[in-house]
Amino acid sequence: MKDKKGAPQKIGEYVILKKLYKDSIGTNYRAMEVETQETNLKPIKHRLLTEVYPFLFTTPEEWNRTDVLCQRVQDSGIPNLYAPKKILRDESGTFFVFPFIEGKTLAQIVDDASQKKIYIPFDLAFSISIAIASLIEMGSSLIQGGQNIFHGFLTPDHIIFDYEGNIYLKCFGLWPLLDTNETAVSEMIRMYAAWLTPEFIRREPLSPRSDIYHLGYIVYRMLTGNYFSYLPGEDFQSTFTSISFLSDLPSTDIGYLTSLIDFFKKTLNPDPNKRFPRLKDYKNYVLKYFQTGEFSEFKTNVSTYMKTLYADTIEVEKQELNDELFNPISAVGEENLKTEELLGFGALEVEEKKRSKLQVALIAAAIIVVTIVSGYFIVDQVDKTKKKQQETSRLLEQQNQRIQEFQQKLSTLEVQKKSETIPTPPVTKETEKEVKKDIDKKTTLVTQEKPKTISKAVSETPKETTPDVVRTTKPSETIEKKETSTPTTPKVEVKSAPLVALTETTVKPKQLSGKEPEFPAAIRKAYVGRRATVKADLLLDENGNVAQVELLEKTDIPTDVQVIIIDTLKGWKFTPAQKGDMKVRVKWPVKFKIFFQADL
Repeated sequence: MKDKKGAPQKIGEYVILKKLYKDSIGTNYRAMEVETQETNLKPIKHRLLTEVYPFLFTTPEEWNRTDVLCQRVQDSGIPNLYAPKKILRDESGTFFVFPFIEGKTLAQIVDDASQKKIYIPFDLAFSISIAIASLIEMGSSLIQGGQNIFHGFLTPDHIIFDYEGNIYLKCFGLWPLLDTNETAVSEMIRMYAAWLTPEFIRREPLSPRSDIYHLGYIVYRMLTGNYFSYLPGEDFQSTFTSISFLSDLPSTDIGYLTSLIDFFKKTLNPDPNKRFPRLKDYKNYVLKYFQTGEFSEFKTNVSTYMKTLYADTIEVEKQELNDELFNPISAVGEENLKTEELLGFGALEVEEKKRSKLQVALIAAAIIVVTIVSGYFIVDQVDKTKKKQQETSRLLEQQNQRIQEFQQKLSTLEVQKKSETIPTPPVTKETEKEVKKDIDKKTTLVTQEKPKTISKAVSETPKETTPDVVRTTKPSETIEKKETSTPTTPKVEVKSAPLVALTETTVKPKQLSGKEPEFPAAIRKAYVGRRATVKADLLLDENGNVAQVELLEKTDIPTDVQVIIIDTLKGWKFTPAQKGDMKVRVKWPVKFKIFFQADL
């Protein structure tokens, strides 16, 4: 970002060079600490500047407590607690100034590992969790307000790995100072959703056991590639009835599998009192039941993994940093000063208007010069422009015509559907409520389906020691069982028509309405760059409604995305399938691709 004179934006003795990522505190930039020398700015060292969200600190009391906390963490000398060295405040906002770390956040690492399919092994994932727990333990020796400090908001964008294998925790102890700020809490729920502890969402005070929840969540994310999903009202014990992992299980022994499921139950429980009581208990459990390797080799193992995952970019990043450090700031390339990436809150619109005015002025000047030099060139360009406009109009007309034809076909199908629909007896309000409960229960059964692994070994285990495990039934058998086991309303025949194979129908269903899922901005941003192929079986009832949705091969689709897909597919409408003169239920296969890209 540049100032009014066209120079890079300077905040105090720092110059912003490049936007990096966002976390729960604010927007992070790579910056350079500089020394002013006449017209040039002499680079000294890189820094990380975090532009703090304006809704976080709204009272002088919150700022005072934050200043005291940051100073206390710095004075403690505890290695790898990543606290700001300075807090800058000016008219453009508030900035935390950190030492610069050459590395990545755990959030970036997990996403990159999934895209490159270089997954984090089991032993390394548990070793990482032990290292993080040890850092939290050291930090909890500090006291503020008469209580021991804990992290409180241990999301993966607060955990930073450098390329040498060191791990850092950012903003340790900050969020417990802010959990009474209702605006901040609401914003975090909007931004982070499933990453948050249940007590945070319930507006209950955070506690040291909130860190244990996040440790379990981080391990779950590293090993499965998915976001843990649990909704209030669900049976928590059944949440782990099926679970799949990115890497091969180190052991198929039933004791190992039981310990693994129990680990998640003792960390991710929505009731804090049912989690591991202390970090010490958490660490002892992990060291007892899981292979974590020699801890003396931990740093080397992390460094090796990082250099493997980022083998193609580490040298490029180092060269970029060297160029910034040894070149005058005035010579920094435009590629590192992208205005659209560096603007803070409220500044983008103003900057865009300025840029538009400048572009208009430049275009006008260019036209005048070109007109003087060669009128023919302008006439030629005008002719080309007219041709392009004519071609565009023609294409638009064709598109409109196709839309009208589609709408006519849709209307025809609607008429056919109405003529084929069998009248149903009137339904009372009491019956409607009963039917709704029945359908809601079916929906819950479908949406709780998970990727299927860990079945054979566990099925041989005694009931009292066996973890909740998926049954290896075929999709069709699963649907049939759910339909027969779900209680139906006696006044309405929900399952009156038989279920037949699609190949046995004499009249196949035709889709009348329905579109592919649309995802909110927060989802698109969270999974930007991700691709997936959605495969599903829709159970169509005798009226052409989607009664159930079963997602297939969904291991690459995050849980929150699955929910949106299922809700969308349930709204699709078809003409009824028939076998002879009888309307029947069928399974209708669906396949389409999804791709998450950033908003332009």
